[in-house]
Amino acid sequence: MTDFVPVCDESALSGNRALVQVPPGRDGRYVAVIRHKGALHAIDATCYHMGGPLLTAEIEEVEGFGSCVVCPWHRYQITLKEGAKVYMGIDGKHTTNGKCKQRIHDVKIHDSKVWVKLNLDGKIESDTYGHKKPAPAQGSTGPRSGHIIGNGVNRMISNSMRGGDGAAPWMASSSSSSSPSAALPPRKPSVLLPMFQPFVVKDKKVLAPNLFTLKISLTGALYAFSTLQAKHLEVSIDGTQRYYTPYITPGCDRDEIILFVKIYPGGVVSPKLAEILPGGTIDLRGPLGGCRKDFVQNMVAKKLIMVAGGTGVAPMLQILHALLRKNPEAHNIRDVEILMCLRSDREISVTSETRAAELSNETVTTTITHLVSEPSPAWEGLKGKITSEFVTKNFPPSDAPGETKFLFCGPERFNVAVEAMATAAGHRDDDIQG
Repeated sequence: MTDFVPVCDESALSGNRALVQVPPGRDGRYVAVIRHKGALHAIDATCYHMGGPLLTAEIEEVEGFGSCVVCPWHRYQITLKEGAKVYMGIDGKHTTNGKCKQRIHDVKIHDSKVWVKLNLDGKIESDTYGHKKPAPAQGSTGPRSGHIIGNGVNRMISNSMRGGDGAAPWMASSSSSSSPSAALPPRKPSVLLPMFQPFVVKDKKVLAPNLFTLKISLTGALYAFSTLQAKHLEVSIDGTQRYYTPYITPGCDRDEIILFVKIYPGGVVSPKLAEILPGGTIDLRGPLGGCRKDFVQNMVAKKLIMVAGGTGVAPMLQILHALLRKNPEAHNIRDVEILMCLRSDREISVTSETRAAELSNETVTTTITHLVSEPSPAWEGLKGKITSEFVTKNFPPSDAPGETKFLFCGPERFNVAVEAMATAAGHRDDDIQG
């Protein structure tokens, strides 16, 4: 635990939000100071999950857990008091596993200045982004009030949340002002689509009545999307934005990506995307977010377990591509087991894309299993929803630490439940990524 240090003038909180560095300067940790209902809170400024910006996050009151910031990317609720993730359990009630995911720091006002004392005990998931500039302020329906502190100058949020973090580059420049601990090796210029740009839809495939793919040409973009690792693109249509995870298959050209789109009842964006035909355009910007960069780059494991709920298969394909296409020997992977959890067997055609993405490698065995919760009478495969007993029986951990990695992706309730199942089955926290 450090001492209290002054980080900005109290006037910077005129809008009840301020992004500060603790200590101030190039090497400081990025912290969001939030005044809510008269109380001051200091929380790591970037969401532990996949890098969403919390400075402009909405705040919701959750019964039994108090005030929670809501990450604008995946709607994760994080308590302002403890930094724990609150989620809706399968029983429909709010709960938490009690683990601190997001660092909470001490904050006070003294002599017209805001003072913050960092709490750095132990290892917390939000440490991944602690010294990296937060992503642009996304998800806001309008301008937010507030200031941030940068190089001693107060600037409005709308003009200053343009920084890049090591996992998701936000600035068009290849330079970075992040701390040395967050620096990355030199690389080729990354895309930068800080503003929405139109891209042509080359092909559309209907996989089920409520599920389809769009193949999009990225001609003119600077980014080689083959390097994506569970990153998102933001889609804008008629003034509404949503995040989608693109993927590529061996059949894609270098400048092509594919989006999985599921049409939800009452959805705002997905029904409109369903109306787009080949030759039409779609407005995109990004990439945004991404799984822990070191988790994929430094992964060495004999077995990889991937559990996907619905269109959650898309980031799994990104990661598989990164692991098996480029340098599989370096990762030592021998077995890949993919569990597709689907609502209907009519969605099974989605895995034809999954099979197309299987990478021919004589040293790697890939197995795909389908678990269907609402099957048709003709379905002869596995039936039901994923359970802790199912995970423990079919996807046990290895005896040696690190030999088996457990990845999961899907809707929020699915993710929360599967993470708990993986932990209950004996997988170590360092071997789980969602």
